[in-house]
Amino acid sequence: MDCDAMNTETARPVLTLGLILATHFDKGYSHTFGPLGLGFLAAAVRRDLPGVRVVMKERLEDLLAERPDIVGISAQTETYGVAIRLARQAKETLRIPVILGGVHITLLPESLHEIFDLAAVGEGEATLVDLLRSYLEKGRFDLEDLAKVPGLCFRRDGKIHRTAPRPVVRNLNELAPPNLDELPFHRASSMVCIVSARGCPYHCSFCVSEKFSQRYRSLSSDRVVNDIIRLVETRGVKHVVFYDDLLIADRKRLLALIAGLRETGLLGKLTFSCAVRANLVDETICNLLKELNVTDLGMGVETFSDNILKYYNKTGCTGAINQRAIDLLHANGIKVNPSIIFGAPVETREDMLITFRALFTNLRDGKINAPTWACLIPYPGTNLWDYALGRGIVSLDMNWDDFTAVRQKMYLCEKVPHQEFLDLMDEWTTKCSLVCLNSSSRGGSFGIKDRAVLWPKVARWRQQILARGAGELGDDVILEWGERLENRADGSWGLNSSAEGFVRSVDIQPTLMNGEFVEGSLVPAPQDSQSRDAEWTARGALTKGEVDTFLFVRFTYRRTSPFVGSDGLVISTKVSSSSNPALPLVLILQTRNGGEFMCVTGRSLQREGRQSIEVFFRDFQRAPWSPSADAQVDPGQITQIRAGWGGYYGRVKDVIEFRVGAPVAFRLRTTNPPKVTSECRIPVMVESRVADALLEVGRVG
Repeated sequence: MDCDAMNTETARPVLTLGLILATHFDKGYSHTFGPLGLGFLAAAVRRDLPGVRVVMKERLEDLLAERPDIVGISAQTETYGVAIRLARQAKETLRIPVILGGVHITLLPESLHEIFDLAAVGEGEATLVDLLRSYLEKGRFDLEDLAKVPGLCFRRDGKIHRTAPRPVVRNLNELAPPNLDELPFHRASSMVCIVSARGCPYHCSFCVSEKFSQRYRSLSSDRVVNDIIRLVETRGVKHVVFYDDLLIADRKRLLALIAGLRETGLLGKLTFSCAVRANLVDETICNLLKELNVTDLGMGVETFSDNILKYYNKTGCTGAINQRAIDLLHANGIKVNPSIIFGAPVETREDMLITFRALFTNLRDGKINAPTWACLIPYPGTNLWDYALGRGIVSLDMNWDDFTAVRQKMYLCEKVPHQEFLDLMDEWTTKCSLVCLNSSSRGGSFGIKDRAVLWPKVARWRQQILARGAGELGDDVILEWGERLENRADGSWGLNSSAEGFVRSVDIQPTLMNGEFVEGSLVPAPQDSQSRDAEWTARGALTKGEVDTFLFVRFTYRRTSPFVGSDGLVISTKVSSSSNPALPLVLILQTRNGGEFMCVTGRSLQREGRQSIEVFFRDFQRAPWSPSADAQVDPGQITQIRAGWGGYYGRVKDVIEFRVGAPVAFRLRTTNPPKVTSECRIPVMVESRVADALLEVGRVG
């Protein structure tokens, strides 16, 4: 425990504050970027109230074990129900006050649940310090005294009371920086996330950022450069993600940031990710982003329909402007990850098709990388909340967990029936998946990586297209694949079941490859009703926390390769219980001349159950560490296959366990499978720690 967190006379903290982020653990959470909001709160308390001890944990039971005097919970609308349950458990366990903060309560203070003693409305750093100072003086939360503190909300006499609004922090340079190492969910990495600005200068009707932050403000370029220097020197950072709503909002600041990095000698030695807005993207901005060394970025495209962009109040944006921004960024070698929203109340089927067609075309042409989509969410504080309130979709006493299932519980569109929308989404994600087959990095949430899921969809939509007649964009892709891919009799893999179609691996005993700080074991797995061939269970327990590690099962073929003349391989996997790592299964091939090839699949340790991974040999790319210059895999030369996970920063005694079967080769019935022209690259947003782990595997393998 730090000395500055102690009362110097008693060597004990005068008060312990516990902070926690309300999350749905079953939905997953980033293991790279911790909640920076909690970090700023903790930094403010430590600076202004050095006698207060601040602890932050991922799970409430771990936080309560620290015996805090007060618990603070930060929640969004999606996790407000979780926050209420956490507060109830904290009070039942320790009988202590609980403070609520975050976006949800700021935008909907009238929803304050009676379980909370107080709520901080708006930016919470100064408010939390004032709250704790009052508590230290009074020995309790005195509502009469707290009525003078701006930025609060609390219940008294059965009614909700709000104090005067607290002004936003005008000069962000005054904020104490967070300590990343202590943030919940944070894992050490050469990639780091920073916030250099708050708010957004635009007023999109669906967005809460501008309403929460009230106005756009930013750290000075000097402060940002100094923060980056510190991260490079103390953490070896190589990639920085700006978590700002809009890095390019202020061009002068962007120029100053580039100049500052140039003066320090860091320009060109680091890579960056950020967010942009289509109407601000021009040749000048592209040149600046290239100079900064931005490799990939997010862009809120939302839709390519002019009608819906107008409905969303996307000032200055049209479908043509969205496309122009994508074209410019692609021409400058910057990967674009657009976000899409479906389900506006006034959205028609044709509006949706305009967007689907644009996404398909851009994915086919390699102009976008990992698009994401969501149904329109009626967040509190927006006009959409009022609209949904009028339709009875939301209310102050609703089940807040419904916000985690918006597409099922809060579908707002009045022009396209819900099932029709789901069918459209299914058809177009199938089309987009087919044009991204050769690239593990492209497709995003429009890409279905599990071939066992994809092939039946191809068969379904092939029949639909044949019945209605082909004519829509992408129909030819489904028809072409549908003619070549037939369901197996057992429906397992969707490839032909002829005797020559599958080649079993020879009887082999795999070996385990594990990291330095992993106690690993590999044992034969008992056969179950779904396993077709021999399988093994790989298990690894971490003996040291916060170290890069890996766990691979290695199959070695010392004589003739069993994959001669085949088109790809299938590996059966099974996970009996979910594990923290959200990293995908990686396959690595080695050939007789020492060549190494890798493919990142969509199989995650967080997905329980059995899953068969189908990979075409053309999906593999030459590994960065490969001593051979061969660009493609020769199946007849394969001598080794490694399957597993790498790049996991965990805690001591964390356990990684999975079951894997011997690789099985498959051959398509036709010798001319559909050609999909797209590059296959290691995903840019896959953390560099994953690449580091794979490099290590390559050296020892």
